[in-house]
Amino acid sequence: MLSVGIPAYNSNVSELLSALADQASHLPEVLEIIVLDDASEASILPEGFVAPKVRVLRHTLNQGRSKTRNHIASEAKSAWILFIDGDSGIHDGLFLRRWCDYLASTSASVVVGGSDYQTTRPSSDLFLRWHVSRMREQTGESFKTNNVAIQASVFNQISFNEALQGYGHEDTLFGFELLQKKIPVEKYGNPVLNEHLDSNEEFLRKTVTGIRNLLKAQSLSSHPDSFNQQIRMLRFYHRMQRFHFLFLIEFLNYLLYKTVRNRLLKGKKVGMVNAFDFFKLCTLHRLRKEA
Repeated sequence: MLSVGIPAYNSNVSELLSALADQASHLPEVLEIIVLDDASEASILPEGFVAPKVRVLRHTLNQGRSKTRNHIASEAKSAWILFIDGDSGIHDGLFLRRWCDYLASTSASVVVGGSDYQTTRPSSDLFLRWHVSRMREQTGESFKTNNVAIQASVFNQISFNEALQGYGHEDTLFGFELLQKKIPVEKYGNPVLNEHLDSNEEFLRKTVTGIRNLLKAQSLSSHPDSFNQQIRMLRFYHRMQRFHFLFLIEFLNYLLYKTVRNRLLKGKKVGMVNAFDFFKLCTLHRLRKEA
């Protein structure tokens, strides 16, 4: 049995929800679809929206990504919970059918479905998130919860750490704790379409917030030193620190940070992924110095 959980914040989910509800109506394996509106500033559904198997819940105050997912899990009645972000789209009418068939046959406890991004190149002011995501996130190297099925019994062992608020890395910490408990994560190619693209400026702002959350996630993890080794950027930074090379980051930050940031804001493709990595490394250094 499968419960679908959709955390939503400031995203209109009517198209996604209508498509999923239509598929679920033909699948007895799908028990329910739970939508949790985390106190959005605008309506996420048309007034009076009703669909079979759908429950719509709402927070009166914004609780953040971790609490919203935990709340959905506490409401779910099935052995499996499929989390899908509210700003997602689906490719076809067999999305839930494929999930049901796969989960019925797998011995895994956590299965990541993956993400796709639009194939058409967006305008330069939206290019950064699109290009970086296609080059990095779409490879499936990191653990993401925008399209993931988790057995309820496993979720109850870990859950999302509610001390992490704001944007970013609650899924990184969740994935790390899965690893510490030796719970393997399986990958299955049943992607959602990531339909929302932040502007370059907004994406950089979210990136700074996310790195601040990453440092907090490291301190909240069950094994902070192991956490550092699992995250590529933290591993590189601490290696530089151990060999007393942080002065190089300091120097390059002073010399190139503004130039690199301006190139990212303008959506310049040449060297963009490396430039974005440099931006993140400089941001991490600045935040560590502030702390």
